[in-house]
Amino acid sequence: MSGSVKLNTPSAGSVTLSPADTASNVTVTIPASTATLVNASSTQTLTNKTIASLVTTGTATFGGLIDTGSTGQIQFPATQNPSSNANTLDDYEEGTWTSSIAASENIASPALSSGTYTKIGRLVVLSGLIGGTVTSANAAVYAIFNLPFVSSSSTDYSTGVATNKNGSCVPGQIIDNTSINPNTMGMYLPSAAVPANGSQTYGFTISYFTTS
Repeated sequence: MSGSVKLNTPSAGSVTLSPADTASNVTVTIPASTATLVNASSTQTLTNKTIASLVTTGTATFGGLIDTGSTGQIQFPATQNPSSNANTLDDYEEGTWTSSIAASENIASPALSSGTYTKIGRLVVLSGLIGGTVTSANAAVYAIFNLPFVSSSSTDYSTGVATNKNGSCVPGQIIDNTSINPNTMGMYLPSAAVPANGSQTYGFTISYFTTS
C-alpha cells in the first residue's frame, strides 16, 4: 500500500499496517476533532518514520540518537520541573539580568550592565560589567551584587575571575558572599589592578550552583 489511511469516523476501531505496508511512506490521518491517538496495547514502535508533531503525557523512550534535524533545538518549559534523578537534565535557560549594587568600596555610583547568564541544570554561568568612578588609584575596588538565581552556598563553591577593562592585566577575584547572603556575590580588584582613578569599567565571569 502506498498513500494514506484516513480515519473519518468517531467509532472505535483499528488500522493494522503489515510489514510490507510500513516499508512505504504511509500516513495515518487523525480527524481534527480527535486530537489524541489512543492505543490499548502496551508498546508501539515507530522505525524510520517522520512525525510532524508528537505530544505525549507519559514517558517517551528512545533507544538511539535523538536527531533534532534542521532546527537543532530542544525546548524546556519556562518554569522548571525539578527532578531528584541524578541522570535527568531538568532545566536550561539563557537570559539577561540586572542588579543594584548592595555594597562597594573605592568606586562611586557603581552600576551593573551587560549582565547575561546561562543555566544548565543546577549550574549557572554569568557575566557582566560594573562601571563607576574610582576614588583612589592603587587602592582595591570591590562591589557586591545580587544573583539571578539563589546559590546553594551550604554545599557548593563558586569560581570566577574579574578584570579591569581599561588596560590593567592584573586579574581580580570573585567574592563568594553567599555564606552571608545566598543571593549575592561580588568582584574584587586588588590595588595593582587599579592603576588609575576616574571612570573605570570592570568585567567578571562567575560559575556557581543553585539548589535546583
